Formats: sequence, C-alpha cells, structure tokens
Amino acid sequence: MRILLDYHIKKYPKMQNQDKIKLIYQASLGPAHLINKISEKKAYKYIIKEAKIKAPINNPYYEWISDSYIRVNILKERNLKYLSKSFYESAKNAKYDINILEDNLKKYLKENEYFNYDYKPVHHSTIYNEEYMPHYRLIHKDYLSLVMRIFQLYDYIEMQDKHTIIALEGKCASGKTTLAHQCYNASIIHADDFFLPHNLKTKERLSEIGGNINYELIKETLEKVKKAWENDEKIITIQAYDCEKEIYYSKDIELKDKVLIEGVYSYHPYFNSLIDKCAYLFVDQSTQIERIMLRDNGDRFLNEWMPLENKYFEKYKFLDNADIII
Repeated sequence: MRILLDYHIKKYPKMQNQDKIKLIYQASLGPAHLINKISEKKAYKYIIKEAKIKAPINNPYYEWISDSYIRVNILKERNLKYLSKSFYESAKNAKYDINILEDNLKKYLKENEYFNYDYKPVHHSTIYNEEYMPHYRLIHKDYLSLVMRIFQLYDYIEMQDKHTIIALEGKCASGKTTLAHQCYNASIIHADDFFLPHNLKTKERLSEIGGNINYELIKETLEKVKKAWENDEKIITIQAYDCEKEIYYSKDIELKDKVLIEGVYSYHPYFNSLIDKCAYLFVDQSTQIERIMLRDNGDRFLNEWMPLENKYFEKYKFLDNADIII
C-alpha cells in the first residue's frame, strides 16, 4: 500500500490529509460500510445518475489503491450495470475490521495527520473535489476484467502524441503479452524476443541487475524505430532470438504511429531514455504465483527467473514512477 499511496500523492499533489485517510480507509476496508445502507437496485440507480454529470474525464479509467481494491471512474465506464454489480458484490464480501484500518493509519501516516480522526467513513476534501472532480466506485480486484484492462491501456495509447514509444513494464504473469495483443492501435515489440544468448551470458553480465536480457539489441531496435518514423517507413526488420534453436532470425514489424514494447525489462535504464511513457501492469503476489504455477516451467520461474526480476523491480521502482498503472 505504501507504493500506491505515494503514487496517488505524486499524481494528485493537492491531496489533503483527509484524502489520504480516505484512501487508506478504502484500501483497508473496501466499501464494507455501505452494504447495510444500499440495495443492489439503488446502487445501480445512483451510478446511472452520477454518470450523467458533466465533468472532465481526464482521470484514468481506473486506479489501484491497494493489492485488493480499485477505484473505477464512472464517467469512463462502458458497462455501468457491471460496475454497479461489482461494487455491490465487493461491498457484500468486504471484511469490516477496524483494527486493520487502525494499523494501516499508524503504518502509513504520521500521527499528526490522523490524530483527531474517529475511524468513520470520510469524504474527499473540498480542494480535492474541486481540483480533480472524482467520480468513481470501489471494486475488488476480482471484478477487474481483462476487458477493463484493455480499455485502460488502449485509451492511454490513444491519448499519446504521434510517434510515441510506450513501455508496458510489470512482473511476470501479470498479463502483459495477453493485454498487448489486444491493443491494435500500436505496433508491438516483445522484450522476450531479446533473450540473452549464450555468448553474452558471462559471469559479470549475469551478476548485473537486469543483465539477463540483450538490452544492447533492444536499444538498437528502438533507435531503428525512431529513424524509420523520421523516414516515413512503414515496416522495420528486427533481430529476434529463438531460445529453442538458439539463433537470431529476422522479424518484420508493421510500424504504426505508436509502439508498445512489452515484457519484463521493457523499461530497462540502459535504453529507457528512448521511451516516452511507462505503463505498469500491476499484479498482486498471490495472483502472480497462482498463475506461475499453472505453467509447465513454473518451478523454474519461481526459483530462477523471478528472483532476478524481483531484484530488478526493487532497484528501479518502476511502479513508483509509472505514468499509469494498468
């Protein structure tokens, strides 16, 4: 929660203590306090009414506030009935444990930031409401669908200027490749195509954090993208690595106005000066491990690759500085 709280503070610099308390309250208890105050029918009625409000919709489609809960922007929701149902079910299944809230307030805020707070539900501050005009509903992560993630990334890509390179960074099994393939408004480059070949697997190289990928070749590839845009070229040919045959092969990529490079190490500091935006695909640890263990080589991921990736994410803290969290 610490990272996500810092992310919100950075993104919404006019947050007041009241807004920090609200975020921690929601992250700790979800919408549990509402279940006895609202019926499923009323929940839908209120969402329909709020969706008619004329307000800026610059805020993202949704935002993570903890490992378990997401704020979904009503004004960008395509399926209000699904959002209403998800909100109601999230409230019904949420655990109202005031001790969790108390522990998190002590853990993430200074005492003078909450010393007179009575642990009751709190509204956003007037400043926050005027500046950011929040219109959202809180849902549990289990109701965040692939379609919602696709819309979040697709819309973000659409917002960017012509000739923008975006990295889709995130831990293994977060769903980066699946998501990228649904975004037809960008050319896709896969970081997995730049697996480190044997001749580069020196002791020194493998001791580097983030050294187990051919970052030199990725840099050359991104430079090729920019040069092709300048020359109005529509197709580029890259060198991709075949791990089974242990050889490089030529791969043609149709070049669109936006390029999405996806995969772990896609925002590596060796070449990220060539990248314009960083989108981070969030996954909680329990979901990640559950997905990993469904893979044929799950044990190898857990014991070999994930420890290396975790060092990479711990050092460079991309989640803290991402332009958007998917």
